[in-house]
Amino acid sequence: MKKILMALAILAVTAGPVLAGEQDTLIKGGHEHEHGGFGGPVVKLTAVNFEPGAVVGVRGGWILDHQFTVGGGGYVLLSNLNQGQGDLSEEADLTFSYGGLELGYTFWPDKLFHGNFLALIGGGSLSMMNNDDDEFLLESNDYFVFEPELNLEMNVTKFFRIDLGLGYRLVAGDEFYEYDYMDLSGVTGTLTFKFGKF
Repeated sequence: MKKILMALAILAVTAGPVLAGEQDTLIKGGHEHEHGGFGGPVVKLTAVNFEPGAVVGVRGGWILDHQFTVGGGGYVLLSNLNQGQGDLSEEADLTFSYGGLELGYTFWPDKLFHGNFLALIGGGSLSMMNNDDDEFLLESNDYFVFEPELNLEMNVTKFFRIDLGLGYRLVAGDEFYEYDYMDLSGVTGTLTFKFGKF
C-alpha cells in the first residue's frame, strides 16, 4: 500500500506541471516578449536658415514590450530655400529632406499621459532643382543628421496615440552654395499621429 501511495505522489508531482503546460528545466527561460508596431504622419515646426518653416513626413516602428522602439522616418521641408539668394532664386529651388533610423523608449506606456524619448540617426540632402515646368535635379549635397526628441504622449484609444514633442536637429556637412550645416540645424516642435498596436 505504501508503494502505491508513493507512486501516486511521484506521479502527481511530475505530471502536475506537464498538465498545466509548464516544464521544469535546468535553465529557466525569460518572460515571453510582446511585440507591436505603429506608423503615422508627422508635422514639425522648425527654423531652417533662421527662417520659420514646416517639415512633414512619416515615421513607423516595431515595439518590443510596449517600451522599446526600433523604426525609421523620412521628412521634407515644405518650403524651398531660395529666398533672398540673388540669381540663384531665379534659376533654381533649394529643397531640404532627411531621414534615417529612429530608436526610442517609452516611459509608463499604460498611463493616459506619459513620455517617450526618440532619436533619429541618419542623413539629409540639400538639393537644387531647376524651377521651370520640367523640374529636374541640378546638384545636391549630403549631410549627417542627428535629431533627439522628447515627447509627451497621450493614449487616445488602444490603437491611436498623439505625441507632442520638442527636439533639436543637428546637421553636419560641407557648405553648399550660401548654406552651411548650421543653417540647416535648429529646434523642432513635433506633432505625431501614431496608429498601430502598442
